[in-house]
Amino acid sequence: MNTTRICFAAVTLALAFYVGAGEAQADRASAYYNEGLAQAEQGRIDRAIEAFERAIEEREDHEGAWAQLGHLYMDRRDVDKAIEAYERAAELDDQNPQIWANLGMIYYRQERPRDALRSLVRACRLDPRSATLQSNLGALRRRHGNPAQAIRHLELATRLAPDESTHHNNLGRAYREKGRMDDAKASFERAIDLDPNVAQYHFNLGVVYRRQEYVDEALEAYQEAVGLDPSFADAWYDIGHMHRLNHENDKAIEAFQLYIDLTDDPAVVERVEEDIEALEAAP
Repeated sequence: MNTTRICFAAVTLALAFYVGAGEAQADRASAYYNEGLAQAEQGRIDRAIEAFERAIEEREDHEGAWAQLGHLYMDRRDVDKAIEAYERAAELDDQNPQIWANLGMIYYRQERPRDALRSLVRACRLDPRSATLQSNLGALRRRHGNPAQAIRHLELATRLAPDESTHHNNLGRAYREKGRMDDAKASFERAIDLDPNVAQYHFNLGVVYRRQEYVDEALEAYQEAVGLDPSFADAWYDIGHMHRLNHENDKAIEAFQLYIDLTDDPAVVERVEEDIEALEAAP
């Protein structure tokens, strides 16, 4: 399950009166830009997009309008247009970290990891004190097989924003992948302390206990997860596995059946059904 927080933010740039294309043209571009901001604030996204597009018609190098369009196109799930808009905004204002951050997140969603990494590294260099940027870059590095570098970014994120549970959770996952189980446990516990109602945090803690072979502790954490989210399929599977290790076959079968009910992968269902048959046949 994906637990990395993907943070998109509307990029509001300082409004400037442009010179070189005529004051009247600049005034019209600024007027359309302001109209777009007002329409977006009122939730009138189509009208906002139209206003920002008209601002660009008046002034093609209006970086603010391009940046706002990137955010709104992404909100509309028009990924190609969002990428085009953010790329143009980055060309025009290559010192804006939020533009690079949002562009990186779009690349990530489009499974363009190298472009995503390049954009997020650029964003972090421009704004190294942003906990969100450090956390997102760390999560991206972890997902692409570099937990050591991920830990460096994520530890910084937790220092910059110590009360943000997501950063501690992401750090815990990086520690876990490096085999630093005690550190992972401490990070997940901190995430739970900050936000005890997130099922994924309890599940992640349960995985640490499972790998340390603390069956009862793992069961407790997994039960917390499904108590918060009864549709958490992976937690039900691990509950079944823990009960099987404890030779509590009836409870294991019940948990595995719940897992099957929540899973639509035929190959997985077949495998778990075989596990259930083996448990039913056990003395």
